[in-house]
Amino acid sequence: MVCSNYTLNDTLCFVDPRKRFLAEYWQVRLRYEKLHKIIIKLEAGTLKIKPKTSIEILIKQESLMVQYLHMLEVQAEIEGINLNKLSTDPIEASNRCERLAQ
Repeated sequence: MVCSNYTLNDTLCFVDPRKRFLAEYWQVRLRYEKLHKIIIKLEAGTLKIKPKTSIEILIKQESLMVQYLHMLEVQAEIEGINLNKLSTDPIEASNRCERLAQ
């Protein structure tokens, strides 16, 4: 999986259920990709820090995240949701959050 240029902040403050679904998908996907990079570096011996959590637990977590992403992708296909259609316009995201705070 190659992630688009989304950040976790891009996925916050959605009211519309379809956009919340997209946000949930991208939050999990972004976290999965970061965890995957950590595991690769850990296995290669190039990770600069040594996590307290065992690699076995990290790999199990990664596996469960992949399963969850698969379920979300199937659901998106059934619902006709384009997983690549999350607006990353910072002004739009900022306005969304400000409206919700009111």
